[in-house]
Amino acid sequence: MHTCSRCNRIVMSASSMSQPAKAVLSSLLAVSVILTGVVPGLEVKSPRPTGRNTVTQVVASAGVPNAAASTFNTEQAAIAETWRTVDRLYVDRTFGGQDWFGLRQQNIKDAAKGMTESDLNSALSKMLASLGDRYTRYLPPAKYATIVQSSSGDVAGVGVSLSVDGGRDLPLIVGVESGTPAAEAGLQAGDLLLQISGDECRGLAPDDAAALLRGTENTKVGIVAERPASDGAGGEKLDLIVTRRKFKVEGVIPREVTVNGRKIGIVRIKSFSSNTAGDVKAAVERFKSSGVSRIVVDLRGNVGGLLPGGIDTAGLFLDSGKDVVFIIRKNGSVEGRTTLEAGPQAQGLPLTLLVDKGTASAAEVFAAAVRENDRAMLVGERTFGKGVIQTVEPLTNGGGVAVTVARYETPLHHNINKVGIPVDKEIECPASRDAAECDI
Repeated sequence: MHTCSRCNRIVMSASSMSQPAKAVLSSLLAVSVILTGVVPGLEVKSPRPTGRNTVTQVVASAGVPNAAASTFNTEQAAIAETWRTVDRLYVDRTFGGQDWFGLRQQNIKDAAKGMTESDLNSALSKMLASLGDRYTRYLPPAKYATIVQSSSGDVAGVGVSLSVDGGRDLPLIVGVESGTPAAEAGLQAGDLLLQISGDECRGLAPDDAAALLRGTENTKVGIVAERPASDGAGGEKLDLIVTRRKFKVEGVIPREVTVNGRKIGIVRIKSFSSNTAGDVKAAVERFKSSGVSRIVVDLRGNVGGLLPGGIDTAGLFLDSGKDVVFIIRKNGSVEGRTTLEAGPQAQGLPLTLLVDKGTASAAEVFAAAVRENDRAMLVGERTFGKGVIQTVEPLTNGGGVAVTVARYETPLHHNINKVGIPVDKEIECPASRDAAECDI
């Protein structure tokens, strides 16, 4: 694993959409959380203490008079607190064009006689679903606890990377790590998850599905999956019991192949982390020493990871003064990342990126940055289209709420959210196929 403190220097600038003047910020951008289907590095805030006094205090701080707050039952307090958290942080200040405050009032009224935990979960999920943003959602206590546990590193898993199948709205396995419980159970890229431990997966965000798959080491998780038939008809149903365990994932895998008599360096990036840029830099330097003719970066099934990792890796291949990404906050302010000096591979070997519908988030930041700065061409299929950033906030009832706090745009100011990045050359190359066998 290589560190890369000087792979390239990235500077951040800021502007306002309503003010053309630019100002240099005094500190680097701190991105809260990128939620993806693979196990990401999460910045999750500590759970709040529970108890009646705390609930009253939180509700009162949400703009409700103390007298009214003291009459709220536990369910009403949870609704008010969740609403206030989203109201304070959510990037879209129109809240989907609806009467956002009226929705709060109606939900509090509906909870006046109390609710079961199931009904409260349903009410909060429905309230946030009205925003039309699948990434802003309520996390019940058990699910939030899993995310907290995951962010501390005290968690085991099964070894899959997840995206979503848009046609059926089910979590889609886009990668299976070799030697992991998932691989040993026979799961493959392309399988759809139908149930996890008895919970239906339809409509489940990839990171929510990932949270259900993770847990304490040596515990078991039930997985019902479907392997679609080659003709698109109903496929094989898999009913599995898988034992979670800890394992090491290599995020960057380089290798050299010979295609049509020419040596090519292929770097597969499974997920972006703080070490990715250093690992990629080291791999490319080895490629150059061995005389490869060009480099292919395989991003199929890469659902993101840490945004700074994607930014730093893009900087390896860009000249100085090149825009990498723009981050737009809820107040309309724009924070841009620009290369301060040329990256070590800015004028290097020809570069091709292999992408698919599972390429998302930080991987899309990297792909758009090198493509729109004319450093690389994209082949494969249109990417997933996740151009938003989330944070996870704790709630007094032991649950939490994931909130979209910003969105990003590409160097040419394209908003790729729900759209994805088009490719320069469309080819069929499923994630289960060796990149060297594809027309790259």
